[in-house]
Amino acid sequence: MAGCACDNNQFDGRSPAYKRALMAVIAINAAMFFVEMSAGFWGGSQALKADALDFAGDTTTYALSLAVIGASLRVRSMAALIKGASLALMTLFVLTTTVAAAFGEASPAAPIMSGVGLAALAANVASVLILLRWRDGDSNIRSVWLCSRNDAIGNIGVIAAGGAVWITGSFWPDLIVAALLATLFLKSSAAITSQALKEINAATNRPANSHTPPLGHAFLTPLYDFAIRWLTRERYWHQAFIADIAPKRGEKIIDVGSGTGSLVVAIHAISPETTYIGIDPDEEAVRRARAKAARINTLAKFEVGYFSAGDPLFAEPPDKIVCSLVLHQVPVAEKYRIAREIFNSLKPGGSVHIADYGLQSGLQRKLFRMTVQALDGVENTQPNADGILPSVLSEAGFTDVVEAETISTLTGSISIFRASKPTKPKQGLKDETRDETNDTARNSGADICSAELGVSKTISGICD
Repeated sequence: MAGCACDNNQFDGRSPAYKRALMAVIAINAAMFFVEMSAGFWGGSQALKADALDFAGDTTTYALSLAVIGASLRVRSMAALIKGASLALMTLFVLTTTVAAAFGEASPAAPIMSGVGLAALAANVASVLILLRWRDGDSNIRSVWLCSRNDAIGNIGVIAAGGAVWITGSFWPDLIVAALLATLFLKSSAAITSQALKEINAATNRPANSHTPPLGHAFLTPLYDFAIRWLTRERYWHQAFIADIAPKRGEKIIDVGSGTGSLVVAIHAISPETTYIGIDPDEEAVRRARAKAARINTLAKFEVGYFSAGDPLFAEPPDKIVCSLVLHQVPVAEKYRIAREIFNSLKPGGSVHIADYGLQSGLQRKLFRMTVQALDGVENTQPNADGILPSVLSEAGFTDVVEAETISTLTGSISIFRASKPTKPKQGLKDETRDETNDTARNSGADICSAELGVSKTISGICD
C-alpha cells in the first residue's frame, strides 16, 4: 500500500466476480511477500525487505477488505484501524533494520535486488490488470486498484536502487529507497487511521459541537496516559511546566481541561498543600483523575463540566490557572473564549500557565501532522501549529506573555506559555464573543473609556 491513501475500511463491493478477483490478488501478494522477504535476507537488501512488507500489508488489507464486505460501518472502520496499526509496525521494523544496516559494511547483491524487483513489478502489474475492471467503482473499490498501481511504481524504485548499488558498489542507494518506502508506509498508516476514526465518530453519531475526548476519540481514552507518556516525553515537559507554575503552599490552582489528572500527581509531589481543582467535560477522564487523586491521598477535586468564570465553583478567584494539551483540540472561537474566561476568573496579579502544541516548524511540523492532526483533525489544530496562542492570550487581556520553553517530541513540539493578569485591570475589557455582538461590546467599551479618560477616539475592545 505504499504511496496510497487507502480507504478500504468502507469497501462495499458485493459482486461475486469482484470477490474472486480480490482473492486472486490476495494470493499474488502473499506469495510475493515470502519470495521477496527471503530474497531480502539472502541478498542483504533492506529495500527488498521493505517492499516485502508492503506485500504483506497489501495481503492483510485486501483480506480484511474481503472479510468485512457487507459489514456495518463501525466494523469496517475497526478493521481499517488494524490496517493502519499494522503499517505503523512495518514502518518501525523497516526503519530499525535500515538504521542497523547503515552501520554495516557489506553492499546488497544488486542482481538479486533488480531481479526480484522485476518479479515484484510483474506481480503488481498482474494485480492491476485483474482489478482494472473495477477501477471506476466507488472510492473504496477504486482505492484497492490504486494501491496495486502505486505499488508497481514503488517496485521501480527497488529496481533503480539495485542498479545504483551495482554502479556505485555502495549500500546507500538501497538504504535510501528503504527509508523512502518506510515514509510512505507511515503516510498511508496515518491516512487510513484518520479516515477510520472519522467513520467511527460518524457511526457513533457524536455531535459536531461536543467536546473532543482524550486522543480525539472516546474508545481511545484507556490508552491516553500510555500514549502521552511515551510519545510526548511527558516527564520532561511536566518538569518544565511545574517549574514554570511554581506551586506554593496555600495557593489555589485551577486546572482547565484536567483530563485524566496526571498533572495533579506531579504537582502534589512538589506542593502537597496546594489547593487544586480540575475541571473537564469528559466523564471517563474525570473518573480516572479522581482515582489517581485517591491513590496519592491528595485533597484535589475534579469536576465534570465546561470551564466558565461564572461557575460558583470558582467564586473565590484562584492564584493560578493551568491548562495542558487542551487548546489545540478546540475551535478557534473556543480558544478565545477559554482565554477570556481564564482572565476573568483569575485574581488580579494572578497568572496563567499553558502547556500545549505551539508553533510547529521543520520536522516537528511533519510529526505533528502525522500524529496529532491524524487523531484530532486539522481544522482545530492548525491554528496552534501556526502560532496563534500568544495572540489569543494577549487579546484576552493578559500581559507579559512569554513562551518559556519549547520541547521537541515525537508528536510535534510542546510549548510552555506564561502570562499575567494586571494588578489593576484595564477598564472596558469585556467578555466579548467573536460574532455579531462584537460591535455593541466595543462601542460600550469606547463610551466608558472616553468618559473616564476624557479622550474622544474610536477604540476596539480595550482602552489603551
